[in-house]
Amino acid sequence: MANISSYPLIAPKVGDLILFTETYDINAAAPVIGNPTRATTLKEVIALVPSPPSVPADVYTKTVTLTPVQILAIDPADNTTWPEVVAAPGADKILQLLDGFVYIDYQTTDYNNTNFKINNTTSNNAGSGYGYYAELNSSSGVNTYWSIVSTLPNMKPNEPLVLMKPTSTPQSTQGDSPIKLYLRYRIVDLS
Repeated sequence: MANISSYPLIAPKVGDLILFTETYDINAAAPVIGNPTRATTLKEVIALVPSPPSVPADVYTKTVTLTPVQILAIDPADNTTWPEVVAAPGADKILQLLDGFVYIDYQTTDYNNTNFKINNTTSNNAGSGYGYYAELNSSSGVNTYWSIVSTLPNMKPNEPLVLMKPTSTPQSTQGDSPIKLYLRYRIVDLS
């Protein structure tokens, strides 16, 4: 048996040869018997390793933490209280929310009146059917996760994504748990 510590270390190249043992495969059309030693290139070994999935260049991720003070301040009738979760992308560009999830780090008190949504408008009449709705209460008293699926059919250029409440939902008056939004979105350039 060879003492491998006596061999010099090198930086391998894809054309370098390596030795391997070909193993017996009962399902092969012509099975190899005896597990013979073979040689191949590193390039052939690399080709066996699956590539990680690529993320399109125009897809972005963002994590936003909102405090209980910010959440309790959200007034359905006052868009100046809606916290921005992704900044406006600029002229002739639209934010398209792809997906994400919400994490509630439950403390001691549930939020009441918890129908929130992520929207891409700062208009006060934004309660009319677009955005992502989420119930942000955790009556079980545990940390909670919700999946976000985008349903934003009325996207507008150069508008941020905000966390807001529909005008039909009263302002929350209790709750003490911070929330984290994990968002995946893209910027569509209309120019």
